Amino acid sequence: MSAGHLTPATIAAFADHELAAQEIAAAQEHLAACHACALAVLSATQLKAATARAAQRYTLSPEMRARLVATTRGRTSSARTVPMRMYTWAALAALILLAVSVLQWRGLRSTASPTVAELFDQHLAVLPETSTPQVLSSDRHTVKPWFQGKLPYSFNLPEPADLPAETVLQGADLTYIGGKPAAQLLFLVRKHHVSVFVTQRDAIVLPPSQDRNGFHLVSVQAGALTLTAVSDTAEAELRAVLTVLGHAQS
Repeated sequence: MSAGHLTPATIAAFADHELAAQEIAAAQEHLAACHACALAVLSATQLKAATARAAQRYTLSPEMRARLVATTRGRTSSARTVPMRMYTWAALAALILLAVSVLQWRGLRSTASPTVAELFDQHLAVLPETSTPQVLSSDRHTVKPWFQGKLPYSFNLPEPADLPAETVLQGADLTYIGGKPAAQLLFLVRKHHVSVFVTQRDAIVLPPSQDRNGFHLVSVQAGALTLTAVSDTAEAELRAVLTVLGHAQS
C-alpha cells in the first residue's frame, strides 16, 4: 500500500493472479471502497487482455515452440503463484466491475463495433493516476519524433498556441487498434482527459460519432489519416481539438 492506495506492483500482481490468498483478501477489501484503485486494476486487466489479443497475431514456429518448451521444462518458478479456479477469478472480476461502476463500463462496451469498443477501452486504460504516458512531454518536437520508426506513417502536431483554450498536450502512447500500430495522443482539456487516436485512413472504419454512458467518440478524416477523439468532455470541445489537428496535417 502507498499513500492509502494499492502500489503499482500490487495492482500488477493482482491482475496476474500472483498474490497470496491473504493479500487478495486485503486487496478486495480496499477495492470495494477505492474507485481509483479499482479502475487501475480494471485497466491492468484490460491491458493484459489487449496484449493477449495482440499476441494472437503471431504464431510460433514448431522449432521455436520446441525450444521454449525445452528451455522452461524442469524449471521451478520463483514467483509466488496461487492457483485460482475460474469461479474465483469470476468473483474477483465481479467485485472490480462493481467498484468502478459496472453500469458505466458495460455501457461503453455495449457498442456494435469492436473497434469503437477498443477505442473506449484504450482511453479508459490511461485514466488512472498510476498510468504514465510512454512519452511524457508537452513539447510537440519531442512527441512527434518519438514515433519515428514505430509507425508506418507520419503526422503533424500543432503549435501549443494554436490549440483551443485550456488544451494542453500531455504525452502519447504507441498503441494497437485492430492489430495495427497507432498513435494515442493524450491531451488535457479543461481538466478532462482526452485521447486522440491517429490512424491511417484505410486502417479502420469508424462512425462520425458515438456516445456511451457519458463518454463521446468523434472521428474525422484529415488527408490520409483518421483522427478520433474520446473523452467525457463536451463533444464540441473534441471537435475543436480535431479541427486544429486536422489543419496541422494540411
